[in-house]
Amino acid sequence: MKTKFKIAWVDDNLSDEQMTINQDRLARKLSRKNKFSMEVDDIYARSDEGKFDDILNEIVKEVDSSNCIDLAMVDYELGQITDANGELLTGPEIAKRFRDSLPTLDIIFYSGKKSPSDLRNIMAKENVDCVSCIDRGTLVDDAALIVEKILHRAYKISTLRGLILNSVCEIDHLIIEILDDHYSNAGAPQKTAFCEDVTSYIVSNRPRNLQTSEKASLLLLDLKELLKNKRITSGSLFRYVRDIRGDLNLDATSTSLFDSYWNDILELRNTAAHAKEAMCETTGQAMLKNGAISYRHQDIDGICKLIVAHELNFNSILQGLK
Repeated sequence: MKTKFKIAWVDDNLSDEQMTINQDRLARKLSRKNKFSMEVDDIYARSDEGKFDDILNEIVKEVDSSNCIDLAMVDYELGQITDANGELLTGPEIAKRFRDSLPTLDIIFYSGKKSPSDLRNIMAKENVDCVSCIDRGTLVDDAALIVEKILHRAYKISTLRGLILNSVCEIDHLIIEILDDHYSNAGAPQKTAFCEDVTSYIVSNRPRNLQTSEKASLLLLDLKELLKNKRITSGSLFRYVRDIRGDLNLDATSTSLFDSYWNDILELRNTAAHAKEAMCETTGQAMLKNGAISYRHQDIDGICKLIVAHELNFNSILQGLK
């Protein structure tokens, strides 16, 4: 589970003014009610020269590895979009390909000319199951309700641990980008010294007879790859970025969030990672429990909001270095 809700959107008018407005409205609804940010992958724009099959294959691989696509939205009437053989693809055919490749993916199929009932009949003829058919005129409101249902399914207490762990992983990648940008701009001597420090940390627990050879091979890596080593923990990454805190030009709000990251997120991650599912004796509701600390369903919204605040903060820090 993530704090970003990603949509694979297939519409030849997605960049038009009205569709841009629709995307903004849907993103605001999602952010305001569920505290999630919305990310759109414009499949039609990427599918020139018959690349749709390649893009779908990429999505399948990403879903298998990180569940990064949450919803596919497909327009009934499309312009020029072709498969690898140069054959024109219709909206129904694209919806079918999504369903065949990703059996559990939620799909919205919509049109400004066909009624939802007509669209359902079209999907039935294509043997495509479990597709939400809606009218383009009510696209935002209908899609928002469907997204809410998708999130509600994910909002089970058993997925809270995954939400927290995945979010820390996302922030780790942001921190790596920050460190790479900082030391790439700092000059060769400072970057070399930092790489040597990171390398020494990685090999510190290795047998002495292995340290020299491993250190030599690690120093051949670029900084990003070095920081992605499995022995570099989330705590280590934060300590590294905390060391350069004075060079990040943080304002008061950003500083406050930065300074609370360890307690707000890393301690939360450590606690949730070792929590077990239990039942509240008072309410009978499921919860995660680690000693005296417990997380209940009503805590998810607040935790999600806190994680998003820290993600946005590290994103803004990164953008400030560009």
